[in-house]
Amino acid sequence: MSHFAVITLPLYSHMHAMEALAKHLIVRGHRVTFFQQEEARTLLTEPQAHFIAVGNPTPFAMQEPGFFHLISGMASVTDMLCRELPSPSDSTILTP
Repeated sequence: MSHFAVITLPLYSHMHAMEALAKHLIVRGHRVTFFQQEEARTLLTEPQAHFIAVGNPTPFAMQEPGFFHLISGMASVTDMLCRELPSPSDSTILTP
């Protein structure tokens, strides 16, 4: 079967939406791995979903709520993921 990588923002709604998809893939025999900062691990409840921590914590989760803080935080997480995750030339996509 295939191995899927899940890369999403470490927000409750984003993680749980992708976890719902992951559960369906796992039932079908696929392997699913989430890539995100360590603190996002607590958002996952599916025991068969794998998790690999990347990058360093970003302070946006600690900031006061507000639209511009949210946008700034999402930008810093996205930047970290782009720097930390393997480039396309370093990764392999397996197809059945």
